[in-house]
Amino acid sequence: MSADEGPDSLTIPAELGEIDRARLFLKGRLREGPLDGESLFQLDLALFEILVNIVRYGYPAAAGEIRLTVRPEPESVYLEIRDRGVPFNPLAAPPPALDDILGGRKIGGLGVHLVRTFSDELTYRREGGENVLVLRKVFNKEPGLSR
Repeated sequence: MSADEGPDSLTIPAELGEIDRARLFLKGRLREGPLDGESLFQLDLALFEILVNIVRYGYPAAAGEIRLTVRPEPESVYLEIRDRGVPFNPLAAPPPALDDILGGRKIGGLGVHLVRTFSDELTYRREGGENVLVLRKVFNKEPGLSR
């Protein structure tokens, strides 16, 4: 990962204790923007789920880093997460068995589903040895209405 960080980017160690720093960075970058509270909550939760998965599964044998880029755009928020961990394309993951999860027969498995649900656009690519996940969240123009 590139060491050069601008005001839109933050690099953190891939550790559970660093996730809150990334979430605060996200909220700080969007504090002055037109993103409504519900949409900000959804974007924050999606980021949390992605980061937890990278920390838990992306670097099984060694320490790693995660680079987050948050860029408000005229109609949306651009969120990019990069890591050099184990290749994982969340778009290729099968949908969760919601009956098993809700019925208590299975714990977990909702993270990728929530990320898909809370993103207006979601893309993945493997580039230069990195997982690159890009989310877009469109600004909600009318208060109280979700996507």
